[in-house]
Amino acid sequence: MTCSWSESMDKALQTVEQRGDSDVAPISGVLQILEATLNVLADSVLHEQPPVRRKKLEHLVSWTLCSILFITPGNSDICR
Repeated sequence: MTCSWSESMDKALQTVEQRGDSDVAPISGVLQILEATLNVLADSVLHEQPPVRRKKLEHLVSWTLCSILFITPGNSDICR
């Protein structure tokens, strides 16, 4: 997931830079994917899970949430 997110964000930033305008739609697209991932993970945590899997899901929820907050303007210090 980290590689995918990083590659997607890198591609989105390059697209915005190449266009030279203030349209951040590519970055918003990456944010939407992260939000969808967060929803799936959050729903999974609510179901019965073995303890190890639950911890892994909780970690992924935290990581995804911090990723979303990091790319949302004004929130970059929240997950430090």
